[in-house]
Amino acid sequence: MFAQLGKADKLYEQNRYFKAIPYYVNATKKQTTKQKANLKLADCYRKVNEYEKAESAYRSALSTDPNIDPQVNYDFASVLKANGKYDEALEQYTIYLKQKPNAESAKKVKKFCAEIKYWMSRPKEYEIKNVEKINSANAEFCPVYVNNKLIYVAEKTSFDFVEFEKNDYNGQPFLNMYIAQVNGASAEKSKDFSKKVNSESHDGPISVSSDGKTIYFTRVTGGGKKASTAKIYTAMGHDRTWGNTKPFPYNSDEYSVAHPSISSDNNLLFFASDMSGGFGGKDLWVSKRNGDNWEKPVNLGPDINTSGDEMFPSIKNNGVLFFSSNGLPGYGGLDIYSAKALDGKWLLQRNEGLSINSSYDDFGITFMNDTLGYFSSNRVGGKGKDDIYFFHFTDKSLIISGTVLLTENGKDPAKGIKVTLKEEDGTLVESTKTNDKGFFEFKNLDSEKKYMAIIDNSDPQFTGKARYFLADGNKIVQRVTNKEGSDKFVFRNLPVDPNGLPDLYTNDDLTLAGNLLYGENPSKPLKNTKLVIKNEFGDVLEETTTNEFGAFTFRNIPSDQNYMVTMAESDIVLPDNTKVTLTNKSGKEIKTFYSGSNGKFNFKVLASDKNTISEMNAADDNLVMDIFGFVYDENKKPIANAKIFLREDSKGGGVNEIATSANGKFNFKNLRADKNYIFEADDKDPVLNGVKKIYIADSKGRIYRIITKNGEGKFSFKVIESDKTLLGDFVVDDPWLAVLELKNKKEKEELTIVENIYYNFGDHKFDEAGQKVLDKVITVLISNPKLLIELSSHTDSRSSDQFNLALSKKRAQFAVDYMIAKGVDKKRLKAIGYGETKLLNKCSNNVECTDDEHKVNRRSEFKISESPSS
Repeated sequence: MFAQLGKADKLYEQNRYFKAIPYYVNATKKQTTKQKANLKLADCYRKVNEYEKAESAYRSALSTDPNIDPQVNYDFASVLKANGKYDEALEQYTIYLKQKPNAESAKKVKKFCAEIKYWMSRPKEYEIKNVEKINSANAEFCPVYVNNKLIYVAEKTSFDFVEFEKNDYNGQPFLNMYIAQVNGASAEKSKDFSKKVNSESHDGPISVSSDGKTIYFTRVTGGGKKASTAKIYTAMGHDRTWGNTKPFPYNSDEYSVAHPSISSDNNLLFFASDMSGGFGGKDLWVSKRNGDNWEKPVNLGPDINTSGDEMFPSIKNNGVLFFSSNGLPGYGGLDIYSAKALDGKWLLQRNEGLSINSSYDDFGITFMNDTLGYFSSNRVGGKGKDDIYFFHFTDKSLIISGTVLLTENGKDPAKGIKVTLKEEDGTLVESTKTNDKGFFEFKNLDSEKKYMAIIDNSDPQFTGKARYFLADGNKIVQRVTNKEGSDKFVFRNLPVDPNGLPDLYTNDDLTLAGNLLYGENPSKPLKNTKLVIKNEFGDVLEETTTNEFGAFTFRNIPSDQNYMVTMAESDIVLPDNTKVTLTNKSGKEIKTFYSGSNGKFNFKVLASDKNTISEMNAADDNLVMDIFGFVYDENKKPIANAKIFLREDSKGGGVNEIATSANGKFNFKNLRADKNYIFEADDKDPVLNGVKKIYIADSKGRIYRIITKNGEGKFSFKVIESDKTLLGDFVVDDPWLAVLELKNKKEKEELTIVENIYYNFGDHKFDEAGQKVLDKVITVLISNPKLLIELSSHTDSRSSDQFNLALSKKRAQFAVDYMIAKGVDKKRLKAIGYGETKLLNKCSNNVECTDDEHKVNRRSEFKISESPSS
């Protein structure tokens, strides 16, 4: 029995696995050689694809001693997977990883087994049919489609195509190439491909150049006791006449070079080889043509090649490489995969899924066009060992596309900018550049995954950009980049759901708010003035119009840029050299500047000026907004007099109702910016009779959203953050806005407004910020002559009661006197000092409180009412 094992081992070392098998079978009958013989026998069966026999031999070996080389567990797992026993395969991969915890490829394969139910349930994209006319009881495999003909390899006896090498046979040529006319799954009678190419050796698989004048094919020659290596040869000619056969310069007697596939430009030759420098087993390599010579082969890298076997490459005209592997995560045996080069690096795209793949060996794919082709498989249900199948690819893959914009303006594309696509977990997929319209597209993506697109800002023409915008085919902005590092910008959560909402939020944005006043003593609000904010590249980021108090807000402004705010147009004509003051929402002066000879002005906001940015920054709970836009019908014509409702998206929220104007415009005013709203139009409204869809446009008339009826028969959508950006106009929440609205109301109301007018300790004279508050009050009184104001001043509890009462009266009267001096009729004003008699908290005499707690009580209140005679 030791002699049997010795003979078997010698044959095994010569890669003569078929010949070694019976010797190992005999060696398993003796107890002293049983385990070793079973291990080698299992490996021989695995290498010649006899997976059921391999499983039995592995089980026998492990039952004798389960504590063996972990590679046995890995190989046994691959056999179990090929036999469809994924749960048991998962156990073997787990055992292997306990001893090889850093084996990344094993981790991936194990994960695939653990998720096999998911992979099995995925949509099948390939419809397949057996090409019965070609197939026989023997093996037919590795088809190549050329001009309605199929060139393929067939055997007349056993041949181990996976191991390349020649087996023991009866001295006759048993592996040759044949050709048949085909039409889908139908075929005519096959013929020898060419007597000039088919030899007494093993010939095939083959690849044909795009002009049909050169063939590249595998040949295994030689004999004797040592298995021969596979080599690649070329031949020139056409049809069945070929000559000038030459060997590929990187052939070797020490390793195999096989399975050639030539690119459509005839400059890249892909092949499989077990030469040194790979990752184990057979790897995929590529050699580049340089004139009449071929450059040294380059390994396709660790994303493609594994410790298993990667073979049968097939390069498509679009640059996608298809191949087979038993080392990558798959269903068992050899599976078909696709890969693509990115910046010179080959990256795995995907396992091509069930139907074209099985738990058996699936390999040798060729293409007629983008959707039709052929492949070979030894799966159950075929006519022989390996059969050729016709496939129809029903594309369920994903396309991610869009237009990259430099600004929100659809006519401002980012031309020629590099876009890199990654999976959500950061796995690199591929890259491209935008065209002259800023458009990019990625095809054939896994529809089960989410992606992100990265904009490379390193090109000098784009250096320093703050952000980019992603628009759909209608030029509607759907995404805005988040910044990653110094020169990377990311569009997340791709693809864009056509029924979803735009995602225009980025976490480092600012809201810049302020008030503009012009002139002096008193300064007046610069109202109804259009402002534009631009970055240092001249891109217009946003436009807004000041309100009655000269207040403005710019939202979603990147925090790391420099800006110029420019006066675009105004109802107010500013004389040359008019002083303009910028204040924050509390009235504190931030900047002063002067109008030019054209009556306009501009001012800078620098990223380095942290103080200015801090003073101007405002949170949404400090803001109110107007939501306005236009309503159109399916023909893009305005819908006039339609009743539009806007209600808070919360229980007990208020409802606003307006009718659209003659040009379809709506405008909801003074809404809380930190709330979400529901926009609704009722189809029972006669104006909407027969309307199936309504189109919402922004203030510039750009279609933003298409609304269809919901289950209640209403046109409805939720106004959330992204909608506010496009439909909203924001200002800092100012209680005096409500006072301005009094003149538009039929019923009389009374309002009380609390303002913080600050004084030096013990002084009755207000500071500059207090003056700005009073100037605002004057503006309100001038705008509505019917208003009366009672100004009351309050102190905190520090100092004596008598001192505080007297001080508060002085402060109230000083403020009233200021307004009278600026032209307000004293009959409309009343000053009252309450001292510390109306505290708002616990901080009375002898109660220890912080300065912030005392500060609450130091206030000025304005009680506004209308004249009884009005």
